[in-house]
Amino acid sequence: MTLADISEFGNWLRPPQGLQSFISITELRIEDCSNLISFPEVCFLINLSTLEIINCDALTSLPKGMNDKNACLGSLKMNYCNSLTFIVRGKLPSSLKKLEIEGCEKLKFLWDDNEESCTSVVDEESPNNTNTSLLEYLDVKKCPSLKCLSSSGHLPQTLRTLSLLSLPKLESIAESFRNNKSLEEISVWDCRNLKSVPEGLHNLSHLRKINICYCENIDCLGEEGPPNTNLSELEISKCEKLKALPNWFHSLNSLKSLTLSDCPSMTSFPEEGFPTNLTSLYIVGLNVKMYKAVFEWGLHNLTSLTSLWIWGLPEAESFPQQELEMTFPPSLTRLNIYNFPNLKCLMGEGFRNINSLEVLRIDNCPNLTSFPELSLPSSLDSLYIEGCRNLESFSKLGLPSSLSYLMIWECPEVRSFPEQGLPSSLLRLHICFCPKLKEECKRDKGKEWSKISHIPRVEIDGRNIYDPLYSETSTEFHNMIDRSKLLFDYRIGGRLPIGL
Repeated sequence: MTLADISEFGNWLRPPQGLQSFISITELRIEDCSNLISFPEVCFLINLSTLEIINCDALTSLPKGMNDKNACLGSLKMNYCNSLTFIVRGKLPSSLKKLEIEGCEKLKFLWDDNEESCTSVVDEESPNNTNTSLLEYLDVKKCPSLKCLSSSGHLPQTLRTLSLLSLPKLESIAESFRNNKSLEEISVWDCRNLKSVPEGLHNLSHLRKINICYCENIDCLGEEGPPNTNLSELEISKCEKLKALPNWFHSLNSLKSLTLSDCPSMTSFPEEGFPTNLTSLYIVGLNVKMYKAVFEWGLHNLTSLTSLWIWGLPEAESFPQQELEMTFPPSLTRLNIYNFPNLKCLMGEGFRNINSLEVLRIDNCPNLTSFPELSLPSSLDSLYIEGCRNLESFSKLGLPSSLSYLMIWECPEVRSFPEQGLPSSLLRLHICFCPKLKEECKRDKGKEWSKISHIPRVEIDGRNIYDPLYSETSTEFHNMIDRSKLLFDYRIGGRLPIGL
């Protein structure tokens, strides 16, 4: 049932025709009711399992009956109710499993569970702590005044998923996680006032995923450990004051995916290195000392690694770096090299032992002019060359016979393919923002046409050249296509135009 844009909401609250007369209602959405201030006389609908209140700007309190013993409210969503300063005083409804809050400007805390505050919305005989709550999912976002989740600093013991986004004044998540052993996922984004993660991470044996991003004042992740956890995914991004990974980091034996991104103060790398069971590693915009420490430790030690992103290594002129005797693990299937501003050479030696490599992406390397001696693995299926503005030619050794997809994007100086042509295995060629190469690939006219004519699908600037409507002289196709019409798809490591 939905009640929307009702100016005289009081009529709906008074018996006998009030809301309580709809006793069988299980779902209720109240939206855009600007005059709704409270539910003073309403007997809460005991069969209501889902309640959503959206854009009710004057609302200051919720129904008293939410905590009735017979109530079965399981899901509560509060969006853009800008007069609310709290959700409940006292304990959360014992039946509540899912709580979602968004855009409540004056909200200072979610529940006030201090002893002296257990009045107002709650039955006085109810226990005044969150331990009786069955809450499993908590999602809070875009509440600029929120300083804490609960006044006591405790979270429900049953909580499994905690998601916090854009809470600029949040000072504390909880006193500790010691009693939150059911937690499986923790996601904290854009909480700039937060300085630390609660103690007790090592007690979270069910924890699978941690994301901490855009928390510029967090300076440590806690030194308790080693963690008794099944953590499989860890992301730490844009934490500008974080100086080091915790000492227990190497003992995360279940960790499969690790992202370390834009943490410029992080200069200390654990002596024991990365957890060796990693399958996916994404390292972006780190301090030069950190990069060097990682490479000296040796990526080849990650014997299960299948996907590697290396992003933003400003000092490197060659890669992989021979002076560090850097090699990749043979298990690698996807390699992404992005934003190497001074890279001049790709070293063929570093690629020879990765015989399982299927996807290679080289992106935004403006000083790379050629890779004449680069011998690509015979397993390679997809090759993406993007944003290499001074690249002029491909490897003299040609492209592997296994290649089925080739993308050349924003390489304006490239005008030809390898002398020996393109492999017969190639099923799709995508060329975009490469004016010289585009000219040489004109159908039946260009010098490179004979090298691409066998490919079943060829797209140039987002258009299939075999389309009957395609015309090289048409204004629609001749002009540079609007970049806003292109879909950036990083799931496979490259960019694909809409509709392809």
